[in-house]
Amino acid sequence: MFDAIEKYLPVDNNWSDLEAGLAEIDPEAVCNDLIGFMPSRGADDWSDSGHHDFQYEVGRLLGRLSDRLRALLSEWVKKLDVAKACAPTQRLKNIDADAVFLTFNYTTTPEDVYEVADANVLHIHGVAGNSELVLGHGRAAEDRGSLNDQPGVEKFDSRIIQANELIDDYFSKTYKPTDSLIDEHAAFRFYS
Repeated sequence: MFDAIEKYLPVDNNWSDLEAGLAEIDPEAVCNDLIGFMPSRGADDWSDSGHHDFQYEVGRLLGRLSDRLRALLSEWVKKLDVAKACAPTQRLKNIDADAVFLTFNYTTTPEDVYEVADANVLHIHGVAGNSELVLGHGRAAEDRGSLNDQPGVEKFDSRIIQANELIDDYFSKTYKPTDSLIDEHAAFRFYS
């Protein structure tokens, strides 16, 4: 996972840019790196059994950078002992446990450290272990367009077209639907 992130997402040493980096994967680099799984149909060792190897490998890589990344993040967050990590001397003072909290953190820090009731906390990006985490970039599909919407695409090898579809799906899967999350939790604004 680490190698895939380092190689395909522009995060450099600043992993705080990981979510934004999900939108910046270079489709050409992905295809070029995996082109060895796409032998020429005229090659002496060509076999129909290998016809989908390239697309399979593209999908496998993109799955690591989407679903698997989200799952590993959830596993890691679940292992954090937030009560222990936040020593009493480091805790915020004067937290009103009866207040309402909006958190973008995947942990149960308000509940576990500050004894806030579950009903008073909105985990807008989910809670590790209890829900699927919301992890993604802010570049909507309509702002990006399909990789197959380009002149001459009909001359491309069908395996490249299919890989482009997989990459388009990756961009959609890793998009954080901020507007729909806000709409879904609109009642929270009026919580009293």
